[in-house]
Amino acid sequence: MTQKTGLKVRRAVAADLEELLQVIGRAFGNPERPFWDCRRELPYLFHEGRIGNHFVCEDDGRIVGAIGLYPYDFRYEGVLFRAAGVGQVGTLPEYRGRGVMSAILKEVCRAIYEDGIDFAWLGGDRLRYGRYGWARGGFALRLDFSDRYLPPPPPEGAIRPLDAEKDFEKVRAAVYGAPSTILMPETELRMRLSGPGLGWVMGGSFVISHYKREETVVLADGEPGEIAAILSHHLAHLRKSNAALTRVAALTGPHATPLARACYEHHGGSSVSPPWMFRVGRLAPLLEKLCRAAVPRLGGGSDRLELANADTGEAATIAC
Repeated sequence: MTQKTGLKVRRAVAADLEELLQVIGRAFGNPERPFWDCRRELPYLFHEGRIGNHFVCEDDGRIVGAIGLYPYDFRYEGVLFRAAGVGQVGTLPEYRGRGVMSAILKEVCRAIYEDGIDFAWLGGDRLRYGRYGWARGGFALRLDFSDRYLPPPPPEGAIRPLDAEKDFEKVRAAVYGAPSTILMPETELRMRLSGPGLGWVMGGSFVISHYKREETVVLADGEPGEIAAILSHHLAHLRKSNAALTRVAALTGPHATPLARACYEHHGGSSVSPPWMFRVGRLAPLLEKLCRAAVPRLGGGSDRLELANADTGEAATIAC
């Protein structure tokens, strides 16, 4: 536990759940939406099984701030990492500027190390979290789509909304089979699919949008041509409620996934950025896993790559 100016930091327990929801709801409120219903939007993070993944700060027995530290297994290049996402970093408006977040973040940093987490990630202000050991990293490719680059929307009836139960195995196989993936427990994946956001299915393919930013696609699988058709349908659907919307976007990682292949064929613009901030836990175990993930592999062929320009006939060879 951490003591600072009368504040006490501890892990949350089941009895804290309702008060925790109220604190986070108020902390993320704004003039247009005074209260944020985090349990509705993030049901997979706010249930009794996850309550101990929250750290709360008390003042005289009252919860005044909280942070979530959510452990997940993360697989990259066949190597399993113990990772954790940090989110719902909030303080009651009347307690801001009194050291609440500093007190909780110090406890969270200690837990990352003591709980054997290889690394933790979060999204947020670089200067704010940089003081506690987080630094920018990762790889995200954002590709934008408009009507000009997408195929026409498919005919009525060719696409249907994603069904959380009917399509669960399809989504599960895509999530668990991805070369770089967060292995979300099945119960939480079901909650995620039942929450906000839009999902569409066409043939054997599907597309799922971000739970908050529905104009941003975060997961897809199937045949690239069908994925492109779904993106076109998705843009047309969103435009019904926002006539000014001219484009949708997709976020992909460094691997050649079906979503990435559809994106490369049909995108109209792109940008690359480090999407998150990371903090390392125990250094030696992390480096050992990174070395295993980064070992160069040559599955076949030779160390020579021959290239030719089909238009000009120019040829070149790369030899390693």
